[in-house]
Amino acid sequence: VNASYTIIISNNGAVTDNYTLTIENINSASTAVLNQSSITIPANENRSVMLYVTDDDTVGEYITNVNITSDNDGSISEEISITTTVYGVLSAYIIYPESSPPSIYYEAQPIPIQGYVYDELSNAINGATVTLEPITGAYVYSCTNISDIGSGYYNCTKDSSGMQTSEYYDIRINASKSYYHNATFTNSTVFLLSVNQEANLTLTKSASVYETNGTHIVYNITNTLTNIKGTSTQTNLTDPDKQIWNLGNLSAGTITRSYLLTFARALEEYQVTLNKSNATGYDVLYDNSLFAESNQPNIIIPENVSLRQLTVIKSLVAKNDTSTNITYEITIQVVNSGFVSLENITVNDTDINLSTLINLTKGASWDTTDDLLIQKNPQPFIKEFAIATASHENYTANSTQQNISIDGYGGPYDVVITSLPSSVNTGQSITGQVEVTNQNTEVEEDRTLTTWIEDVNGTVSDIDIRTVFVDINDSITVDITLTAPSSTGTYYFISELTWPTATANATRSFTVTTAPSVGGGGARTITEVGVSVLEVENITCGDGICNLTETLFNEDECLEDCGYDCDGNGIGDSWIRCTISFCQMPDDLKKDIITLKNRINVFEKDVEKLTESGVSTQEVLDLINELKEMIDEIEDKIAHCEFDEARNLIRNAYVRAGTTVVVEKPVIVAEITGAAVIEREKLYIPWKLISSIMLIIIVIALIIGGAYYRYEQYEVRALMLLRARRRKLERINGMIDETIDKIYLKKRRY
Repeated sequence: VNASYTIIISNNGAVTDNYTLTIENINSASTAVLNQSSITIPANENRSVMLYVTDDDTVGEYITNVNITSDNDGSISEEISITTTVYGVLSAYIIYPESSPPSIYYEAQPIPIQGYVYDELSNAINGATVTLEPITGAYVYSCTNISDIGSGYYNCTKDSSGMQTSEYYDIRINASKSYYHNATFTNSTVFLLSVNQEANLTLTKSASVYETNGTHIVYNITNTLTNIKGTSTQTNLTDPDKQIWNLGNLSAGTITRSYLLTFARALEEYQVTLNKSNATGYDVLYDNSLFAESNQPNIIIPENVSLRQLTVIKSLVAKNDTSTNITYEITIQVVNSGFVSLENITVNDTDINLSTLINLTKGASWDTTDDLLIQKNPQPFIKEFAIATASHENYTANSTQQNISIDGYGGPYDVVITSLPSSVNTGQSITGQVEVTNQNTEVEEDRTLTTWIEDVNGTVSDIDIRTVFVDINDSITVDITLTAPSSTGTYYFISELTWPTATANATRSFTVTTAPSVGGGGARTITEVGVSVLEVENITCGDGICNLTETLFNEDECLEDCGYDCDGNGIGDSWIRCTISFCQMPDDLKKDIITLKNRINVFEKDVEKLTESGVSTQEVLDLINELKEMIDEIEDKIAHCEFDEARNLIRNAYVRAGTTVVVEKPVIVAEITGAAVIEREKLYIPWKLISSIMLIIIVIALIIGGAYYRYEQYEVRALMLLRARRRKLERINGMIDETIDKIYLKKRRY
């Protein structure tokens, strides 16, 4: 960016004098030069010199000091400090997940996200503050572990545990950095988050009598492997009593592998404990290694000399496993392993409420199957299954005792709101500290913590949903920030955590009040974007003070309708009333709205001057009406906290305000001794009283080259007219009776 300044030097003395001009500092600017280093000025006349500052398209501040010294009297000198500030514009977008077609992820699966940040010159921007946010409907999630990997790329991995499933997600990237305008961009319909598909293997091993004779008994051994959901790859089933089976990919479902084992019958009955089987696999989707181990069956080998012999086998197969219970399929088999037929055999098993009479011929068998639902506890526990019995007269045969470990589902939890402000202004953030305690000594799991604000009628105005992990018998504290409602009154800050059998919650009330009006006596200085900086006095209007965040050119405007319904009663309020509303806006939006309103004020007061450039009066009036409608829409977005949408509309309004009115000849008469700050799109001029030498310096700020914007690919020239009150200028030693300040900004791309 090149900036040129015209410096007008006045000789207020009685004789002709020669002045020497030197540049004391260029402050890392590429160049800062004067078109002449010495100038002769007759008495009571003035002359001008040019200062040129170049920044080579690097954002930041460049302070240039110019010293002016009288050759006749070296004690007479003046130094001017001119600040050139260059701002850039950030842009950003999402690299992946790719949205065409939308990617598919599953609950609890990590989601890699990458964004890219650059400026209007297509330079990659490192060191920016970046947020990456998956969004679906009203749910906004943050990816907190963002890494700046260089070359403009920012990475993070989002754990999708606890996020809404069966929903399409957008991803929003926000970027900010010093001397740059912020950027926000949203990729729509980037990915679909489906329900949890994490593979989970369960394995049971059972034994049943296949055949018996006087000397041997043959058992059928069955391994039942179940995958609850998802897919297990590279699946192997290993049974030390037999072999290894390579099963490959195992989708949701159940497979069995069976074989026969033969045992010799001895003089006395004895038991054999089989080895545990195990299964391994790999879940590609969740990058998890899978492992399951079976129970360890005990089988009975009956004696070989008995005439009356019964063998009872009780088999267990896990059938359905949920967070709160597990169902086992229990099979009771009774085998007549003796050498005589038996009648009226009583079979009992309390686990499945079995009590029945059966008849068995020699070598025959009988079986029945039923389900047992076992309720889980918060803590893991060992389930002791009942012993099944088969009795004939005074003879009883028993099954083996089987014990299986049942997983716990966790809890109980406790939720306490340890800290919360008692009151907050409407629309402001309110942060509560929520303590979550896991009272379980053995189970640790991710849990969903939901926090929201509701009114006395139970209407929710804001909500936060996140996943928390609390170690066993431990607590964590979470800071949760929500936005207070826009209406005053009493509200409730509620935090809730749920586990399979109960819910813990905490509630604290707070009051929403209205922010105090802005006011006060005495003189104040207003600094606005794109308008002159004036010293004005507070103007008393009725019972209040005129809102000094607006530039007012006469006292009557203080009571004018500001065009915004601040209190929601359907009637536009005065600037005094609207002070509260302005105080609640983000600073950048407040600044931009004021800038646009002042441009409209300038256009309305100088329609005739603008038409001198060849633009018709109707075109100017149409532009003014269009800008007013755009501002109404922007304010509506802000009132509904739709700040990103408001920023997009503000960009469009700046384009309309800057490209429709074009004036070719810049003519400027102004007085300044402060600093001129040139931004790529706006001009700020602070004013103050000069020294007794009354060196009048007029600064003309012309931006010779503007930046190339991706969203503005055409030439833009903007007009902003500055005015100051006559009485303020009369204070400057009566040197100027009337001043009309005009500043024209020209902006065109390289």
